[in-house]
Amino acid sequence: TFKTKKIFFFNKFLLFYFISTILAGFVILVFVLTSTAFNKKINNFLDHFSKAGRFEYLYIFDIGWDALKSNFYSLKRIDLEINFEDILTLENFREKAIRNETLGNSEEIPRIKGSLIFDNEKKEAELRLKGERKIHFEEKKKSSYKIDLRRNNYILGLKRFSLQKPRVRNYIHEWLLHEISGELGLIKLKYEFVKFYINGTSQGLYVLEETFGKELIERNERRNGPIFAFDDNMVNFSTKFKVDEDDPFFEIYNDKYWNKEENIFLLRSASKKLRDFIVGERKLEETFDLELFAKFFAVIDLTYTYHALSPGTLRLYYNPINGLFEPIPFDGQRSNPNYHKHNSSFDNEILLDKSSIWWVKKFFYNNNEELNKDFYNKYLVNIKKLSSDNFLKKFLKKKKKPIKKINSFIYADYFFYANGLNFGPGLYYFSKNDLFYRAKILQERINGLGKNVQMIKKNDSEYLVKIFSKNCIKDR
Repeated sequence: TFKTKKIFFFNKFLLFYFISTILAGFVILVFVLTSTAFNKKINNFLDHFSKAGRFEYLYIFDIGWDALKSNFYSLKRIDLEINFEDILTLENFREKAIRNETLGNSEEIPRIKGSLIFDNEKKEAELRLKGERKIHFEEKKKSSYKIDLRRNNYILGLKRFSLQKPRVRNYIHEWLLHEISGELGLIKLKYEFVKFYINGTSQGLYVLEETFGKELIERNERRNGPIFAFDDNMVNFSTKFKVDEDDPFFEIYNDKYWNKEENIFLLRSASKKLRDFIVGERKLEETFDLELFAKFFAVIDLTYTYHALSPGTLRLYYNPINGLFEPIPFDGQRSNPNYHKHNSSFDNEILLDKSSIWWVKKFFYNNNEELNKDFYNKYLVNIKKLSSDNFLKKFLKKKKKPIKKINSFIYADYFFYANGLNFGPGLYYFSKNDLFYRAKILQERINGLGKNVQMIKKNDSEYLVKIFSKNCIKDR
């Protein structure tokens, strides 16, 4: 009938309209998804999301599972007992520091007395708050402390040490810096994860970090010698700046001991060597152990821990046997998150790209601004070793159990993203693939390098590394 035909055509129209709408929507969707503007927004989102540990939320179930495993591991426990009056002193100063956003000069930070209990033994101690950044003191339960055991007391072979939350030094990454350094024969600080309690209240997971002194040197099988630290103000130090013996542009640890009559000759000799080098009156190879510094620089490159090279962080041990200075790896804050392909600004630079660090530049370039090929080749040898699959696989296999143990306690305690300057809202997650990615970058950067390289000065703080071959010139 006519009515039936009308319904039939109407249904056909609806079907055509439906299919046409779907096709039009699909075309529009394809157009939008392939448009430059849309892709730019997506890439910007992924770039932002890849920074500061946001992709690590994908590993939240792995993190939770590993956190549960912490119940099957054990850690050493340190208890600190402080009386009420001293707690008030500590807290009043901490609140003042929060307002001022700094603890100020270390000599002005109040010291208080307490008792430290370890292995059921109580030892007298003196302590204070520590740290230059607010993360060290802005939260009471996460504050950092400097501990000095009184009389002739020691724990774990240490008399002086710091206690701080793992996030302050990028969780396990600082530990990796020390462990790899130890594998290469560099001076290695004692750096242990512990459970920390104050007056019976758990503060959670903390790191015990050794302070510089005689015990550190002797445990690393060196003859006792002075340890030097540069002044923070030497960041832009000029070789034209002259100093005399009384200019305190560096600090000496345990200076009372080294200023004794029987030790002061060695101290003055070491100080003069360092001063003479800085002002350009002493050769590099006559001042520093180049083999050890080449290893030190390679470790820094592998672990992204360039903060350890800043003048205010650098620590140097003077070896009285050979009369040369050695590096002490310390405070290697890692600025990079885990590698992700969407992170457009991921730092793939190596130390040769960071030659604006004035004292590092002195290792790679002679006074006439030419490449120091002797040290450069030592550096390349160590980069090749550390970035090889053979070294990394052996190291990670050897450290597999402690890495799992440490990370399980980190995940069970506090694991928001931290890189020294930025904290949250992402997560910390350790990925060994990140180390292998970095090793791959190092291999690519040094592949084909050797003697066919030239450093061209761009300005007072930047150099261009140019690699020459028969057919082309590559800029690095």
